Amino acid sequence: MLPCPRAPSKRRPGIDAAVGRQTRATGGISGKIVTLRGLFDRWTLSTLVIVGVFMFWAAGRYTVFDDEANSCRRYVLPVGEMVSALWKGVEPDPPLYYLLQNRWVRLFGVGPLGLRSMSILFFLAGVVTVRAAAESWFDAPTGRSAMLIAALHPAHLFFGFAGRWYAMMFCLVAALLFVTGRLYRGRGGRRSGMIAWTAIATAVCYTNYFGPVVVGLVWLVAIADAVRTKRMWRGWVIAAAAVIALYSPWGPPFVFELTRFPEVGGSWFAYVATAGRTGLALLTGNLASVRALWAWAPMSVFAIAAGALLVRHWRTVWPIAVIVVGCLVAGIASLSMKDKYIMTFTAPVCILAAALLVFGLRKNAGRGNKSITRVATAALIVGWAGCAVNLVTQNHWSSLRWLDPFEEATREVHRTLASDPDLVLVVTHPSAWYYLGCLGAIEQGVDGRQGWRRIPAERWRRAEQSGPGPLPITNVQACKPQDILPAVRDGSAVVERWVTIETAEYAGDPAWSEFRQHLEAAFESVAVKSYLEDADAALKDRLDPRFKHPRKRIVVRHWVRHHVFDK
Repeated sequence: MLPCPRAPSKRRPGIDAAVGRQTRATGGISGKIVTLRGLFDRWTLSTLVIVGVFMFWAAGRYTVFDDEANSCRRYVLPVGEMVSALWKGVEPDPPLYYLLQNRWVRLFGVGPLGLRSMSILFFLAGVVTVRAAAESWFDAPTGRSAMLIAALHPAHLFFGFAGRWYAMMFCLVAALLFVTGRLYRGRGGRRSGMIAWTAIATAVCYTNYFGPVVVGLVWLVAIADAVRTKRMWRGWVIAAAAVIALYSPWGPPFVFELTRFPEVGGSWFAYVATAGRTGLALLTGNLASVRALWAWAPMSVFAIAAGALLVRHWRTVWPIAVIVVGCLVAGIASLSMKDKYIMTFTAPVCILAAALLVFGLRKNAGRGNKSITRVATAALIVGWAGCAVNLVTQNHWSSLRWLDPFEEATREVHRTLASDPDLVLVVTHPSAWYYLGCLGAIEQGVDGRQGWRRIPAERWRRAEQSGPGPLPITNVQACKPQDILPAVRDGSAVVERWVTIETAEYAGDPAWSEFRQHLEAAFESVAVKSYLEDADAALKDRLDPRFKHPRKRIVVRHWVRHHVFDK
């Protein structure tokens, strides 16, 4: 019996390299179909165990920072009130993650671990999904490499467990790339694939306002290939229309949020600063300050080598590269890309980095490609090893938000307030309010250290809103500057002694500045205790003079009215 002849191949030069067919341009991509059995091998299981143990430990160890604390106040609200607040722009985010957290914290509480545990699960799922996405676009070695890069990325080590939308966005974008890769390669059912793509793309848009940018770039890559090959282009048009229709109910808040973006066309320094912050976060997360040359020197070499590899392998990796470069340009051009917002597109970044490193070491890659790839790989290992040293020693971090000892400071202040009911506490930082609420909930029946304890959401909400005790003027003993300022201005706030918790991030807050002027005019500072010194404060002031960076991260002051002090 003669063998049946194969159908003629419809290869697309360069594009086949990205979809997994074995062509000369790919260097031999296998194009395996992703299966659950192959996905959860010893590499994946070992990675999940190691990363999971670290993140669950870190969630109870490191400080709940200001954005988490602010968002926690929305998570504990009734659903209708929470969605209404998001609709009005109280938080710069769509409602999907908040709706999930609203249910989650009612089960697991708002203690640091309860607040962050859902994000940890999303991140672990995202790590696996990154591997699946990389294998759907390229091959198994690229998938394993992308998974390891995602698991060890310095930014992921912290933003991956943060109690906000970061990990969920990372997971959903990875899932979107996975489905797109399967459709791009012609794997699986077209109709079911398009339905899945539409659902995931809509979820991405409802998770963060940068989501439409990511979805749009992924769709442009897909439709460009569809139009070129005259395959499935109608399906992609229908999918885009469906996503727009499903997202349109949240259109007014989205448009309102766009109007709040920084103005485009400002000084060149603003764009340079935004690009610098974005590059810093993509390379080293928050684990390398400007002085940490042992991390920055090798990471700079890695960035240069990766750029050279991108040029050499552009035909192979261009679909993922277009998504990454497009996100970078959009974030920098809008002046909106901050260190935590890189989680909106770190999934394609990890896949792109893995593809460049894997392709550069193929047998037929050429001596030049292999040399550059070895340099890039060595630089990445050395640079992230430097970040690991900073992590262990807790020195030379670019952001100290995770180390701010708010739990310690608020516990000491709380004890002082309990022993002297005439003292009035003024707080600016949301994290201080968060930990005061935890202390209030602990007083109401929750025992032990806050980090790994379950603190009921409703009990925390009552404690956080009421403060630790009564105050004759405002009915709370702890208050914010903007809440007490009217009584201070008209002289009705008859308070003899104040306690203030001053923080680096809110040093320039207008309400606090006005209240501080009142204190300095009528009161004497009789006791000062500071926490956590920022050794790079002066350097940060020179690099970014738009902001003042206090040398002490937290300062607790006791103020006594002049005539009381004189007596």
